Amino acid sequence: MRRIVVLLVVSLVGAVFAGRLIDTSAVAVNGSKLSDSTMRAELAVLQSHPSYDCYIGALAAITTTGDAHAFSAKGAATWARIQVEGLNVVNYVQNHYHWTISTAVLDKSRAIYATDLANAASAKGVTCATRASSALHQLPGWFVTDQLTQNAASEYFISKLKSAIPLTSAGLEGFYTAHQSNYDKVCVAIAIVPSAKGAAFAKAQSAGDSVATLARHFSIDATAAHGGADGCYGPASSSYSIVRDYVIGNPTGKFPTTPRQEATSSGTYLIYVAATSRTTTPYASAANLVFSDVQAYNAEIASLAQNQLLATAAVVVDPSLGHWDRASATVLTLRRPPTSSVPGAGVGLRP
Repeated sequence: MRRIVVLLVVSLVGAVFAGRLIDTSAVAVNGSKLSDSTMRAELAVLQSHPSYDCYIGALAAITTTGDAHAFSAKGAATWARIQVEGLNVVNYVQNHYHWTISTAVLDKSRAIYATDLANAASAKGVTCATRASSALHQLPGWFVTDQLTQNAASEYFISKLKSAIPLTSAGLEGFYTAHQSNYDKVCVAIAIVPSAKGAAFAKAQSAGDSVATLARHFSIDATAAHGGADGCYGPASSSYSIVRDYVIGNPTGKFPTTPRQEATSSGTYLIYVAATSRTTTPYASAANLVFSDVQAYNAEIASLAQNQLLATAAVVVDPSLGHWDRASATVLTLRRPPTSSVPGAGVGLRP
C-alpha cells in the first residue's frame, strides 16, 4: 500500500535555480535528510511525466499547473510534508525494528502501489493513457525506488500496529465476513428533487408514500417514469463505491429522510438514493474492493500513529519550502514573503 499521504503534483522551475538554500537539506527528520537537489529533482519528475501525473491526479484529486517555469508554493509545501512523513516512517522502522529493504520487498511494494494508482483512477472515473504499471516503468529508477522504499516501510509499520487488519487471505476474508452487507449487490432508485419541493416531498414521505411513488411525483430525473429505478450495482461496477456511499446504513426500500444537496447554475436540488433490493455477493466477487477497504482502514490507523510519532520527532524544513507546524503535523505554505517570489526554492513560485 502506498504510504499514507495526500500527493500534490507540482511544477518545477527547471534544473537550474536562482538563489541558494542556507542548508543543503530540504527536509530532515530525526537526522534523516533529503537534499535540496533531490527534492527539486523529484518535483521535476512529477512535472515531466504526464502518464504518472494522471494517476497521481486521480489519487489526490489534483493536477499539475502545466507551467514549466514555476511550481506552486502550496505544492512545494505539500511535497515537503510528504517527504517528512516518508523519512519519519523509514527512520522509525529502521531504528526500532531493524527493518531493511530488499529487492523482493520493492517488487511487492511496486505491485501494491500500481494497484493503488489503478484503483484510484477507476474510483474517480479517470481514464489514463497507459496502465499504472507502465506509468511507473516510465519514471526514473531512483525516483521509483525512493517512493517504493517509503511505501514498503509504511506497509511494515502498519503490520506492527495491533489494530491493523493483515493483508492476508484470512485477514481479508475475516473483514469481509464482519462487513458482509457492505458488499451486497444493490438495486437502487433515485429521486432528484428541486429544493422548492423539498417540504412537499418530506410530507409525502412521512405519510408513507413508497419510493416509486415519491420518485414519480417529485423527481425531475429521467428515471421518474420508472419509479426512480436506476439499475443494480455490484462490487465490480466502477460506480459501486459512489452508490454504496449513498445507501450504506440506510434501510432497504426507503429514501433517507436527510437528502444530499447539489447546487447548480439552474438551482439547488435534493438527491435521494434508496436501495430497493440487496443480494449477497460472494467474497471472491468482492475481493478487490475488500482489499481496497482494508487498505483504507489501515491507512487511517497508520495516519494517526504516524502523526503521534511526528508529534515528538525532530523535524526541520527549509524555510524556502514552507513552515513545519507541529500541532497539525504538516508543512504550511509560505505567506511572507509573497509566494510568487520565494527565494531559494525557485524562481516564480505560485500561490
